[in-house]
Amino acid sequence: MNELLPNVVHVKVDGESGKTSFRSKTSVIAPPPAEPVTQNTFPSGSELLLLSSTKPHPTLVASTRTLFDRPTDALAFFSVLPSGELELQQFAYPKGREFRATGASKDGRFVVTGGQADGWVSVLGQDKDGLWRPVAEPVQVEKPTGVLFL
Repeated sequence: MNELLPNVVHVKVDGESGKTSFRSKTSVIAPPPAEPVTQNTFPSGSELLLLSSTKPHPTLVASTRTLFDRPTDALAFFSVLPSGELELQQFAYPKGREFRATGASKDGRFVVTGGQADGWVSVLGQDKDGLWRPVAEPVQVEKPTGVLFL
């Protein structure tokens, strides 16, 4: 995934020959809102984060930027299936624009993201149904660009 192509591309690498083969491509862009919008910039991918400790499958988190006229950008949460394919769990819309600082707690229970454009930092956790929801009020700091759990 990169800023110009908001897709996660899945390839298989042969362990002996090193040859790669294309498996799938999955968009990380949330669907547009139901109400009419004016698209003034192209939605783009930003960062990928793998949570290997989530159950029953690892979770891939993809941050996106400049989503239509929404007040926030989005995080896309995917289950990584044993085949390597991605299955969309949900889109979450924590407060913030231009997520550049997305990190996870060591146990994978919390995801923190920071909007570089507006300074909002949000913390999400999984509820009992497995959905990612805010677990605290967002806070605003000066230009967050990284999250590190100690």
